[in-house]
Amino acid sequence: MKFRYAKKEDLEEILVLYKESFGNNIYPSFRNPSALLNLFEYPNFSSEGAIIAEDKAKIIGFGWSIVKKDKPYGHLMGLFVHPDYRKQGIGSRILKLVEDYVKKYSKNEIKINPSIEQYFFLGIDINSPAYNFFRKRGFKEDKEFGYLPIWMEAKIKDWKTSKKVRKIVEDLKKEDIEIRLSRKNDGKKISQFVGRSFPGGWHQIILNNFKMENPDPVAIAITKDERVIGFTGPLYIDSANIGTLGAVGVDSEFRKKGIGTAVFNQACAYWKSKGVDTAHLWTGTNNPAVKIYKEAGFFIVATYMPMKKKFKVPSVISKRISTND
Repeated sequence: MKFRYAKKEDLEEILVLYKESFGNNIYPSFRNPSALLNLFEYPNFSSEGAIIAEDKAKIIGFGWSIVKKDKPYGHLMGLFVHPDYRKQGIGSRILKLVEDYVKKYSKNEIKINPSIEQYFFLGIDINSPAYNFFRKRGFKEDKEFGYLPIWMEAKIKDWKTSKKVRKIVEDLKKEDIEIRLSRKNDGKKISQFVGRSFPGGWHQIILNNFKMENPDPVAIAITKDERVIGFTGPLYIDSANIGTLGAVGVDSEFRKKGIGTAVFNQACAYWKSKGVDTAHLWTGTNNPAVKIYKEAGFFIVATYMPMKKKFKVPSVISKRISTND
């Protein structure tokens, strides 16, 4: 058994390991999270914080952590071991090495949550063996995070426009507010609205989407004077014909009119028109939009617990990786 730092040429095998390790338990098997796809381009990534476990030149475990100068803690971005190699102490060894990387930068805490760009872990699935794994190794529930991330799904083939949604759309029309899918020349308007109302990089995602030759649509609420006041999207359909979306938002000036409900159901209508069988999304227990999703037929698949671990930072970190173990 060998432990070493990750290299760019390991990425393809890391992605294979990820799918073999998790299947549908963290992310749907058809989807690679961006934190993995862009692993070596991440601005705070260091190979020193990315540990490979290898058996006879086969990658059988991987974990990585991130530190930022302006944060007093580090992030555990991910940790997984091939099912055939579990319960051999490999996960514990990887965890120790990525924790040492965090300690090296005088951080006295490591966290697992989605409050970082291109996150991999939403937290730890409270019904998974991983939850007990981390608790036994000193991690506790991070109540300061404020909410529990959740994964929701729906059978889009069973979705139908409800009377409530039809009435909302009709009432909005009377106020000269149209609910529709975006057109290619809507990109700038949508991005400007998102940039003003929803910080966090979503406006750039919208802009990049509309730069493509065939952009993914966005469900929008737009006024008579071409002002975008609500959106859901971009609306993606994977190669497995499964739908997902970017984000959802409504201008604070126009809330409590059902606009969020209307644009989200427009998204469902789009997916159904394309023959999508299932759709999924990520959100949090504190998000008022959960009610909208449930009314559209979405249900909670998994609930995740943000976790954290405090530790004393030694003055000197001993040699971190032994080539054989």
